[in-house]
Amino acid sequence: MDNQQPDGEQSAGRALGDALRPLFRRMNSERSISLGKMGVLSRLANDGPDTASALSAALHISPQAINLVVRELEALGLITRTPDTADRRRLWLDITDAGRTRLALERGAGSGWLDEAVAEHLSATEQATLAAAIPVLRKLGASAPARSTEDIE
Repeated sequence: MDNQQPDGEQSAGRALGDALRPLFRRMNSERSISLGKMGVLSRLANDGPDTASALSAALHISPQAINLVVRELEALGLITRTPDTADRRRLWLDITDAGRTRLALERGAGSGWLDEAVAEHLSATEQATLAAAIPVLRKLGASAPARSTEDIE
């Protein structure tokens, strides 16, 4: 598919992706765990205990990738697995206090840099324009298609 407009300009989607990519890279360079692991921790922190299969479906990640992430997060002490009292085959995953602390630290890792960059490099008018675009970006994010399993690592 061609991302060029008839007049030779990039499509808005392509231009947006090109503009956001270096920001995401810079923000993520400050983090010590993957976005996939952050997604699992965020889901458990926001929605409470869940099963691996439900997380897989909710996050659009393969069961194999979720199982790998769950093992790694458990080894780090960031989540726990508890057998269901009614069905011993089912395991409930929950975030630990250490997991909540780590999630907060990871979320803030790239934000400090971005806050400074916005304050230092954008005028007040540009900052207002950026703030006005946030609801539109959230709308796009809410309509985003399922993630691929490559996003987990």
